Amino acid sequence: MGTSWPAAVRLPGEGELFTTKVRADDAAIVAVLRGELDVAGRPRLLAAIEAAMSAGHTQIVLELESLAFIDGSSVGLIDHARGLSGRNEDLST
Repeated sequence: MGTSWPAAVRLPGEGELFTTKVRADDAAIVAVLRGELDVAGRPRLLAAIEAAMSAGHTQIVLELESLAFIDGSSVGLIDHARGLSGRNEDLST
């Protein structure tokens, strides 16, 4: 399936503490998360996930290796996102 998602999107967090770079892979959307993901960054991450799903992408991979910090509410968001489509295997971390 062709992708309507931009090849790279950078969504800066306040003070550049959190960034997300999203790229389209052959089979999935890959979001590379960097910095500190807390309550301030959650809306941007959720918007990126929802935009990918709205564009018809059914597989989303979150790369968490470059996160220095993730708070409990953001872990909850990732768990919530797994259920957005009703199929747990659609979101990988």
